[in-house]
Formats: sequence, C-alpha cells, structure tokens
Amino acid sequence: MAKIPIQIGAQNFATKTDAKSHARAIMARHAEAETIGGADDLFLRDLVAIHPEAARKIGSGISHFTTKLDPVWRKNRHFVIVRTDGTDTDVSFHICIDGSNDRRDVFHALRHAVAEQVISFQRVAFAGDILPICPYTNEILSFSDAHVDHTPPDTFFALATRWMQHNGLEYQDVSLVDNADNQWVRELRDQTQEDSWRDFHQISARLRIISRIANLSHAKREQRSAS
Repeated sequence: MAKIPIQIGAQNFATKTDAKSHARAIMARHAEAETIGGADDLFLRDLVAIHPEAARKIGSGISHFTTKLDPVWRKNRHFVIVRTDGTDTDVSFHICIDGSNDRRDVFHALRHAVAEQVISFQRVAFAGDILPICPYTNEILSFSDAHVDHTPPDTFFALATRWMQHNGLEYQDVSLVDNADNQWVRELRDQTQEDSWRDFHQISARLRIISRIANLSHAKREQRSAS
C-alpha cells in the first residue's frame, strides 16, 4: 500500500500513520480533563479544521481542548473540543486524518450495540477465584489489564459480516443515527436490526480474555478489515 503524505496546518507528515502518532503523543502528554495548550493546542486546531464535519464540530468556536475517557469501554481517551459557548463535543483524530468512512461507522455501531454482552462476559470471567490467563503471553490477568477478544476465526469483523450476509444486508443497508455531540460512536437506528444483531452475537460469539498488549496486534488487523 502506498504511503500517503498529509499536511496539517504548517506541519507535513510523510504518512497518515506519522500524523496519528503525533496526535497520540499529544494525548499522552496530557492527563484526562487537563487543558491542552501551546503548540499542541495549535496543532489540534489545525487538525479539526480538516475534519469532514469541521463546522459542526467547531460550532460557536473552540475555547480549548481536553481529553476524556470513553463512557462505554472506559479504556481509551478521546480528544474533546470545549466551545466558547460552554458546550463540548468529542472529536476523532482518526476521522480528521482519514476522513469519513460509512463502512467503518457501521462496524463501530455494531460493536457498540453488543457492548453490554462483552462487558458482562468480562465481569463474569473475573468473578471467580481463578483469574484468567492470556493465551498469548501466559500472564495472569487483572480486570484492568484484560481485554475481551472474539476467538478466531470468528473475529468480530467475521461475525458482523456473516450476520449481514445472513440477512441479505450490505453495510449501506444498516441504518445509523445522525451524528451528534458526544456521541462517541454512531449507533444503530433500526431497532429490528439491532435486536437481530444482538441475538446473533449472543449465540455465535466465542469470547475469551486476553491481555491488552496482546490485543494491540489483533486490533490493528480488525481495523484494517473494517476500513
């Protein structure tokens, strides 16, 4: 795959991956809810300017940026725009850099729809006296260091694709709610589709506990599949 350079404000990056690494480094330098200032603030303003929905995200104007932990999985932080009128909204540096992607939004919405099933599985796994062991690193896991994984070959992407095929759906046929502030991920609009997918996932998913470190390589492959 060809490397795609990108310019964000006055900064030029050899690849989109380099730009994302720069954004991640900014996040790593600041604690959750901390106001981001200086050169990092200027970069984020330039970054938001290339978001496909920049006008809606900016709204009354940007007061400052901060970060917030996602409200569902409670694992990853996201950038947040605090506007001059006191309102705020999440903003994804991935969307700023890669642009909008309806197919990716559908798979994110499907993952969000079964979040409670996944979270419940993790709680049950740690409810007993014997702690789970990561099949890749062989380490005994704590709740905070664990990740719920879909056991290959029935990865999340494979299950979601199979559900759509079973129901004669293309990703364009999966209806999503409109974008809104602090939505974090798009959600399914059609309750019948959502119920069908949840039932399918409940029956078909073979979940397991692995370490967060082991999940990183799996997550990258899943992201490429859903893109």
